[in-house]
Amino acid sequence: MTTIEMASRYIDVRGAVCSFKAGLPVIVLDDRREMEGDLAVPAEMATPEVIKFMVSKCSGLLCMAMPRSVLDHIGIPRMLSSGGNHLEAPFYYPVDAASLMANGRGGTSAWDRWETVQVLTRGPACDVRDLVWPGHLIMLGARDGGMRERVGHTEACTDLAVMAGLKPYALLCEILDDEGEMAREGRLEDFALQHRLPIVRVSDLVQQRRNEYSVS
Repeated sequence: MTTIEMASRYIDVRGAVCSFKAGLPVIVLDDRREMEGDLAVPAEMATPEVIKFMVSKCSGLLCMAMPRSVLDHIGIPRMLSSGGNHLEAPFYYPVDAASLMANGRGGTSAWDRWETVQVLTRGPACDVRDLVWPGHLIMLGARDGGMRERVGHTEACTDLAVMAGLKPYALLCEILDDEGEMAREGRLEDFALQHRLPIVRVSDLVQQRRNEYSVS
């Protein structure tokens, strides 16, 4: 996995957009609410190598974020909520590519999940018959209006893909520390330093999008 060399792990929005355009992973830090970081990469440029890194090094849930309207159009069912916080991003059923089952593959490996991602990045052209559920790639429904409607990791990652001129689809994985807790502050910075990964703040992404909205 190619990384970017830099003295400081924190980068501005322009740097994050450049990384996404190149298909490079970026840590998205929610500095407005949780102070937690998700490693994100544009789904259409993800590789099995990047997926392997996300699963083995970040240790959190690997999810694919897509606009709710696209997930609903494909026909992936939304998972029922027990009545939690209405601001949370809705989970859809985890899926696998149907071709994996036909070839006797389980759907868990980095290569299998990459194949599932390839099916999903067709977007509205994806046929629900090309998927089976429950599977191994967790789906997150981003608000169609992105961070204009909800400020969270899900929308931050899909908006970052849009700013990079890509489809609003992103893979993201929560970063845990060595004790199994969410990596915050110094531990998140240590993770970024160890793996030479850049960090962009959600607050900076929000401000950039607001500037874009005011111009439009």
